[in-house]
Amino acid sequence: MLKRQDIYRLCLAALFVAMQIAATRLLGFNTPDGLIRISPNLIVVGLSGWVLGPAWAMGVAMTGDLLGFALFPSPFAIIPLITVAMGLRGFIYGAFLYKREVSALRNYAAIWTEWLVCSMFLTTFALSQAFGNPFWAVLSTRVIPSTIMMIVSMVSLTVLMHALKKPLAYMGGTLLHES
Repeated sequence: MLKRQDIYRLCLAALFVAMQIAATRLLGFNTPDGLIRISPNLIVVGLSGWVLGPAWAMGVAMTGDLLGFALFPSPFAIIPLITVAMGLRGFIYGAFLYKREVSALRNYAAIWTEWLVCSMFLTTFALSQAFGNPFWAVLSTRVIPSTIMMIVSMVSLTVLMHALKKPLAYMGGTLLHES
C-alpha cells in the first residue's frame, strides 16, 4: 500500500513532468538548424531535483522529454542520448540540492556542473553525431546561448527556491526533509 509520502511524491512528479513539457514545448523554441533550444525547462528540472531527489528528478526529466516528443512531435528525430542527458541533468540537480538548505552558491554549483557536463559535452556530442557535424563546430554555436541560459537559470532557480521553500514544506508536511 502506498504511503501518504509516496502519493505526494508521485503527484509532484506528475506535476513536474507536465510543467517540463509546457516549459519545453510551449514556452521554448528551437533555432532553425535544431542545434539550440531556448526554454525554461531546466528550471523545472532543477526544482524537481530539489523537491524529489536525484532518482525521481531523473525520472521526471526523462519522462518529460519522451512524453513531450510524443505529444508535440518536432521535425527533428528523437535522439536517445539527449534523453539520457536530460535524465543526468535531473540527477545532478537532485544530488546537489535535495535535502539541503537553499543556497545561491550550491545552486550555482549544480547549474554550472549541469551546464558543463550535460549542455556543453553530452548534448553537444549527441547533436554532432545526429546531424553529422564536427563536435567543435556544434560546440561553438552552442556556447553563447547555453551560457546565457545558464545565467538565467541560476538567478531564476535561486529566486524560485527561496519563494517556494515555505509553501512546499507546508503543502507536503515534511516533504522537503524526509527520505
